[in-house]
Amino acid sequence: MLPEGFPKWQLVYYYWRIWSKTNDEGKPSLLEQLLKKTGWRGPKEPWTQCHSKYVDSWLTECKEC
Repeated sequence: MLPEGFPKWQLVYYYWRIWSKTNDEGKPSLLEQLLKKTGWRGPKEPWTQCHSKYVDSWLTECKEC
């Protein structure tokens, strides 16, 4: 679900697909080029590491109960 004020998810997905396509020459997609130009380096910590940290702490708390 997108925040209020965003277009329908189908339109957002349509543009994401266009911007994510790589061309035949092997150049990065428009989205990758933009992210590189803006200096975005990705999430600070991969989702799996973040997720496992919280699950592990939750399991530890449950065992203590």
